[in-house]
Amino acid sequence: MLYHQHIMAKAPNPHFLKAIAVFGSEAALARAIDKPAQFINQIKKGERPMPDSWAPLIELATAALGNKILCEDLAPGFPWHGVRQQPAHA
Repeated sequence: MLYHQHIMAKAPNPHFLKAIAVFGSEAALARAIDKPAQFINQIKKGERPMPDSWAPLIELATAALGNKILCEDLAPGFPWHGVRQQPAHA
């Protein structure tokens, strides 16, 4: 008898969905942040979490289009406050 593993999908972050909308498609967002379109689709469907490391890429890419989506909104569980206050190294 075959058993199929059922993976519960988690609702994607609405700010991630907004990023897709800003670019007009999953493929366009994938190109803008140099990530696989399949991974973007899996995050959109709730099959995978968005890596926190993608948040700065998406923030910069959406800012370039005049519709910045903040890291804090994309990955609210990450301590962005501490990262943003780090001094630049000379």
